[in-house]
Amino acid sequence: MGRDSIINLSSWIDRLGIPSSLYSSIEGAMEALTKAWAAEIGPAGVRVNPSLRVSSSTSIPMTLAAASTPPSV
Repeated sequence: MGRDSIINLSSWIDRLGIPSSLYSSIEGAMEALTKAWAAEIGPAGVRVNPSLRVSSSTSIPMTLAAASTPPSV
């Protein structure tokens, strides 16, 4: 008990108001379902979280990013 988790894939696209009522309503429903599950089964020790799919771009060269990564133990 207390070691289970549910992770729902979510998106930030629904917040943009894109012209797709079906997609936006499904994403909104998933967000509401995640919050409801967290309230309902969270007290029993089940962790419920959304995982937002995002992307980013950077001007840092990959060699510099790799050089700043701490070594694994």
